[in-house]
Amino acid sequence: MKKFSELFESAAKRKVMATDYFTENDINNINDILVNLKDDEEYVVYVDKFNDTKGIYKIEIELTNKKSSHSNDYLGYISECTNDIKNTISHLRSVGKVYHRFELIQENTYFGGDYSKIYINVKITIQI
Repeated sequence: MKKFSELFESAAKRKVMATDYFTENDINNINDILVNLKDDEEYVVYVDKFNDTKGIYKIEIELTNKKSSHSNDYLGYISECTNDIKNTISHLRSVGKVYHRFELIQENTYFGGDYSKIYINVKITIQI
């Protein structure tokens, strides 16, 4: 998983600590929290930053996960993913205001047998 150092480097360095912008320590904390997501899971993480001349004021994180199988039992997997994401969101609240949208879609189709697909999409917005 990528480090967020380039996020901070791209933001203008400021001499006075403003409460409206993330500090380098905040961004390192966010990075540490996201790295704690299970590495063996197939999460795709996309991070977008919103900055102006004084620094970064908002970060958007999108987590996506997709699995498919002929096995229809995804309830244990859904529970595990949901707990991981809830823990991540609760840890991110220590950095700033967190808004999130959690979307879970399970599709069952027939391809010569039962076939299940599951999509997990989470959009997290962090503001200072």
